[in-house]
Amino acid sequence: MRIPPELYVFCIWIWVLTFVYWFDFTSFSPVYLSAIALQFSIVFNLFYTNNSLLWSLFIVAGETAILFINIYKHFIIDKKMIIEPNDIVISVVIFGFYLLFLRLINKSFYQVYFVDLKRRSWHELRYPPTRQARAFIPPITM
Repeated sequence: MRIPPELYVFCIWIWVLTFVYWFDFTSFSPVYLSAIALQFSIVFNLFYTNNSLLWSLFIVAGETAILFINIYKHFIIDKKMIIEPNDIVISVVIFGFYLLFLRLINKSFYQVYFVDLKRRSWHELRYPPTRQARAFIPPITM
């Protein structure tokens, strides 16, 4: 079974956890995970990737929206405190499961974020070019 590369990105996991939290399937708040993920996404998308500035801003805006959803539910609806020890422990455990998941599919955090995502597009991640496809690309000459 081939796992889609989109599942390698931890932010997708946070989006699912946010959905589960928002609709009260769990009381675990992913606010800490989304806050750390937003900080990482800002630095990673704006300063490291080969993505266009517009795409990078779109990703950062999406991560910001997820954080605001989590903040609203965490503080306004559930009236939780700033520091919730149970949520912090569960956040660490979930990130540990994420790292274990990457290990089981022979990936590492570094490889996912600093090798695979450095490529030009999701299309290249899902459908890497084959030798036959490269043979039909003419070389650039001046």
